[in-house]
Amino acid sequence: MGVYYFVAASLLAVIPILGVFKVFIGKIQENPAEYHQWMQRFILFTALIEVLPLLLIILGFMRLEQVQSITELYLPAAIIIFSYIFAMIFISLQRMNDAEIDTRQFRVIALAFVGAIPIVSIVAICLMLP
Repeated sequence: MGVYYFVAASLLAVIPILGVFKVFIGKIQENPAEYHQWMQRFILFTALIEVLPLLLIILGFMRLEQVQSITELYLPAAIIIFSYIFAMIFISLQRMNDAEIDTRQFRVIALAFVGAIPIVSIVAICLMLP
């Protein structure tokens, strides 16, 4: 049952960060002159969003135990991997909308923030293997 701490942490990290990313990419497209200001705010919001997922990761590691069968890990791992792939696709598709503004650096930073918790969650799931 401890595996679902990692699933919750991944979902609670990926979904809000994607929402904040979408809002800030829109603000950058409206006013490209304030690019660095929006980047700083995005990093601040992302740090605030990741507090709860980090607490869930800590709880998950505290309750880490090996499972009886590997089949118990299939669904949680699939959810985490799907959320990470969805986030990568979502962020990558934003470059099609910014023809006149180069937001490559912003997208790379967003990919790094979105990927941190799911990668830790997958590593934790691997530690639970029988």
